[in-house]
Amino acid sequence: MMKKISIAAAAIAIASYAAWKVHSATSAKVDVVMTIATVDVSIKGSTSALVNAALGGSRSTKLDSRVIVLSSGSFNQDYSLAVQDGPNPNWTVYTTTSTGAVPEDQYRLFAVWHEFNAMFSTATAEYQGNDLLTGSNQTSSALVFFNNDQEPHASVGAVGGFNVPAGDERNLFFRFDAPASITGPGTSTAQVTVTAAVTP
Repeated sequence: MMKKISIAAAAIAIASYAAWKVHSATSAKVDVVMTIATVDVSIKGSTSALVNAALGGSRSTKLDSRVIVLSSGSFNQDYSLAVQDGPNPNWTVYTTTSTGAVPEDQYRLFAVWHEFNAMFSTATAEYQGNDLLTGSNQTSSALVFFNNDQEPHASVGAVGGFNVPAGDERNLFFRFDAPASITGPGTSTAQVTVTAAVTP
């Protein structure tokens, strides 16, 4: 009898030790490296885009007048665009609608991120309603400031204005819709602001 009790006690002791081994915890340490993302955007080359059109007409910027935007921050960036009238404007920006005639002494401006090809410029038909510049910042995407229907040249990730890797360049083109009529000088200036933010 005593022998059986001893064996039972030994079995309980072994079971208790095994249970302790199963439920005992181990630990590992993780280093969390924190970095402040620097956000920066710059214009490479000329900061002017020249475009002309007949009264009531539309025209896209020519190849030599594209704006080259450089992602000079330390992380991937998204670009937002907004337009305002330049200093001492002869016309004012029209953002009421993306279609139809532009009223007297006003102008309509669109923008698209587009692949640069030395043989071709962007056609006015490549600009859509969601490419219309307004006075409020609009963030670039696969739909905004990008021709999601007719862009056959390259993937949106390679030429679009969002999730742009540090050090990469993007080409920005504009379409100008001229006023139906003017009462003063035949030229005016608009200022487009490109704002960079870290891609979420």
